[in-house]
Amino acid sequence: MKKTALIVVDVQYDFIDGSLAVEGAERIIDPIVHLIEADCWSSIVLSQDFHPPGHISFASTYGKEPLQEVRVPHPITPATTVPQMLWPDHCVQGTHGAEIHERVMAATRAKAPGSNASVDTPAVNVVVIQKGDHANLDGYSAFSLNHYVGFTPLVRKMGSWGIERVVICGLATDYCCHATAVDARKFGFETIVVTDAMRGVNPDSTARALEGLSKWGCVLVKSPSDALELIAR
Repeated sequence: MKKTALIVVDVQYDFIDGSLAVEGAERIIDPIVHLIEADCWSSIVLSQDFHPPGHISFASTYGKEPLQEVRVPHPITPATTVPQMLWPDHCVQGTHGAEIHERVMAATRAKAPGSNASVDTPAVNVVVIQKGDHANLDGYSAFSLNHYVGFTPLVRKMGSWGIERVVICGLATDYCCHATAVDARKFGFETIVVTDAMRGVNPDSTARALEGLSKWGCVLVKSPSDALELIAR
């Protein structure tokens, strides 16, 4: 069987019932826990938005209303500008809203080396990838910063683990899940996207995101069972 990593994107309280809640987000917790509890993973990755106060993506930083796009200086070549979507303050370091959902964390901890998992269950690499943790840099993808001005540790970890395939779920379909899946394809991983274990911010942009992922070569499946069946082939 190909070495497969499960990537659970940003299942944090601010995206579930907090300042930037995604409609229907609570309903993906059961499917995600079902995926985590499967015995087919070489690695499990939890990504976590982890912003400092005054983050570049916060509308409050500019005294503006959220859900609009502005131009900001490019982090490397500040003479040029790049687009930046503004959001309500969310996933601020040290707040409850930044925490990953307790059921997702509990299911993942049970898979980690040294847990009380069955001795017959192979050891699973478990890692939390924090992103957006610099005030002047944003990052949707679990692999990279926006505009590819830098990368998270995930790329190297995947290589060291020998991962060949990833399964992606979480929040939100049209932003961080989309960016993570596109990067997974760019780095050459077979990529499965589980749509019942995701929710998007906007129906139209979610539909466009899923269409785009198909064009990138991602395999879209509906349920965790569909994904697990595909992996087992």
